[in-house]
Amino acid sequence: MQFYKRKFLTTIAVAISTLMLSASCEQLGLTEDDDDTDLLVLLGIALTPESCSGTCKMFLTSSVPSRNIGLTGLDNVCNSDANKPSGNIAFKALVTHSTDRIACTTANCSGGVSENVNWVLKPNTKYVRSDGTTEIFTTNSSGIFPFGTANDGIVDPATNGIPTGLHIDWTNDLNCSDWSGAGSYEIGAPEELGVDMISLESPTSCGSDLSGILRLACVEQ
Repeated sequence: MQFYKRKFLTTIAVAISTLMLSASCEQLGLTEDDDDTDLLVLLGIALTPESCSGTCKMFLTSSVPSRNIGLTGLDNVCNSDANKPSGNIAFKALVTHSTDRIACTTANCSGGVSENVNWVLKPNTKYVRSDGTTEIFTTNSSGIFPFGTANDGIVDPATNGIPTGLHIDWTNDLNCSDWSGAGSYEIGAPEELGVDMISLESPTSCGSDLSGILRLACVEQ
C-alpha cells in the first residue's frame, strides 16, 4: 500500500512540476520580490522571466565585457551582473548586430517600427533607472527616442562610455565584427541626454576586451 501511495504522490509532484516548468510569476500569483520564487528555483522549477510593459528598467553593468563573446555573451553579462535589479527579469545589451539586432535600417527609422529586428527598446515605452522611478526617456512608435526628449542619463556621474555599435541616427555602425572579432566599435556616453548617449561617432579599436569601456547598458525585456 505504501508503495502505491509513494508512486501516486511522485506522479502528482512530477505533473505539477511539468505544468510549472515554464510558468511566469504572474501565472503563479507571485511577485518579483516574493520569497516563494526562491523556493521554486530551489525546486528546479524554471520561471519564465516577466515581460515589462509601459515602463521598463535600464542599468549599467559593473563589469567590463569582453569583445569576443558575441551578442549572446553580452546579453549574458547583463543577466549575471551584480548591478542587475532583483526579480525574475530578463535584460539584453543595448548594442546592435549586423543581422540579429537592428534598431533602424534608415535614418531614425523613417519606415517605422517594421525596421526593428530583435531590437531591445519597445515602442511607446518609458525607460527608467533600476530604482524604478528615475525616467531616462520614452520611446516613440519606432522604438527609439527622439534626441532632446530624454529626461535624464542612463547613469550619473559620467563614465568612460558604453559600447553600442550605433550611428547617431540609430542605424548600425562598427561593432567589433558583431562583438566576436577585431576591428572597431562605436561608443555612447550614458550620462548624456542627446545623441552622445548612443554614439560619439568616434570609433574605438577593439582589443582583448572593450578597452576604455567600463560598463554595458542593459535593457529590460
